[in-house]
Amino acid sequence: MDAESSTEARSFGQEFPKISALIREEWPVVDPALLEATNGDVDSVVALVAAATEHTRVLVRRQLEELRRAAVEPNTPAFSVADWNELMRRIQSRAGGVARDLKSQALEEATVQVRRNPIASLLVALGLGFLLGLALRGNARRG
Repeated sequence: MDAESSTEARSFGQEFPKISALIREEWPVVDPALLEATNGDVDSVVALVAAATEHTRVLVRRQLEELRRAAVEPNTPAFSVADWNELMRRIQSRAGGVARDLKSQALEEATVQVRRNPIASLLVALGLGFLLGLALRGNARRG
């Protein structure tokens, strides 16, 4: 066990009463008596939660670290600024891709509809142009 793991284990053990409440909240399937029987030993808690939830030990260890941080530093945001920036970058990238896809699909659909019904499409375009012209002309007279 390296120094960092040892410090983490001590911190986990010291804060176990707070953390155990969060564990029971996060994973209600974990038996509270068995949880208390671990006496705050990180490895025992990881094994217990992994067995009860069928999650991997690595995932459980990460989630327990998040719960420990939440218990010890309740005012610290769960996401750092860098995390939020990365999330926003991914959302923007994804939104741009979705917008491009929708635009190309809408253009293809409009093209298909115009080719199927050219006369109806022409009449709709003329009607919209006429209404737009009336609306703009009416605003010009008032101004």
